Amino acid sequence: MIANRLTIAGLATLALAMTCAIMLVTNFLFGAVATTVVTTTLVLAMFAVLWGLPPVRRLIRHQAAA
Repeated sequence: MIANRLTIAGLATLALAMTCAIMLVTNFLFGAVATTVVTTTLVLAMFAVLWGLPPVRRLIRHQAAA
């Protein structure tokens, strides 16, 4: 169970770092604040759905079964 929590924390940290990198690159390439905000929001939402929900669901199922 501790491994699952560490996985969630590690994925959250990695997703935040990658989102910040994408924000920096988007701002450098396009320069427009609106484009940067929209792109960063979409990337963060993608990370939340693809990386965040599966481990949290598994943690909830494991806690309910115990």
